[in-house]
Amino acid sequence: MRGARVGVSGAILALALSACSGTPGYLVFDRPQTEKDALGPEFDVVDTSHLLPETVRYETTYDGIDLYLARTREGHFCLALASSWTAMTSCGGPGGPFGVSGPLGAFQVYPAPVPEEDGWLVLTDNIRVELPREKYVTTPGPAATPSP
Repeated sequence: MRGARVGVSGAILALALSACSGTPGYLVFDRPQTEKDALGPEFDVVDTSHLLPETVRYETTYDGIDLYLARTREGHFCLALASSWTAMTSCGGPGGPFGVSGPLGAFQVYPAPVPEEDGWLVLTDNIRVELPREKYVTTPGPAATPSP
């Protein structure tokens, strides 16, 4: 009986510690930062002073666009995007979701899991991108009628 109590107590303690150590819905922040997480020189033209450098995490590259998640001092979540020709950041509230739309496309950030929806491609546990219409429309629309 004593062994069972120790096992249950240990499991409760482990659960409590894991809940305190992570960022609910954003497991990317639970992993150690690596060299790949550093924002590149593309961000030199963008104000990133609101981002806590130690929280920046590279997430993925989509269609030539590097995507990073980061936090602010106020606890907000931010998405940083960079291509070979531009960079931008967008931040949302402490829990999300939030989105950004601009020359690099339309992206949304959610606490995991990201909702799956027609017209959107889930890129990571926290990020999805809106697909161009021609990539997700599967039935043809009405045929165009030339004007007389």
